Amino acid sequence: MKKILEKIPLFAPALLLALFVARSVSAQSGGGTPPPPPTLTLINFPNPLAAGTNSLIGFVNLIITNVIIPVGAVISVFFIIFAGFLFVTARGNPAKLETAKKSLLYAAIGAAVLLGSQAIATAIQGTINQIVSGS
Repeated sequence: MKKILEKIPLFAPALLLALFVARSVSAQSGGGTPPPPPTLTLINFPNPLAAGTNSLIGFVNLIITNVIIPVGAVISVFFIIFAGFLFVTARGNPAKLETAKKSLLYAAIGAAVLLGSQAIATAIQGTINQIVSGS
């Protein structure tokens, strides 16, 4: 590894020269008409976040619905399965059973918070709307 690192300064100028110096190559034409210039075509990409998100609240709802809930659901299922694995491997050991019970409890609490995140966001949105309209 040290030998390779010692040879890098020798290759650096050659590499830079090869990367930044371009040679132009032109073909000889047969005397005919030149080819037409290339046309520029524009590609329009729709904004994936613009679907009904004209406000910060709409954007937050979109992120919760399309990112947090699907990813969190996969993680919740993984931890519930992991808690089941801990129960199976405990084999009656009280300390390991207690760890498995805590893991299952925490996984269930996480899943409940995840499922309630939309309701929590709606409650926060309602509170903000009341504060803004009240003042």
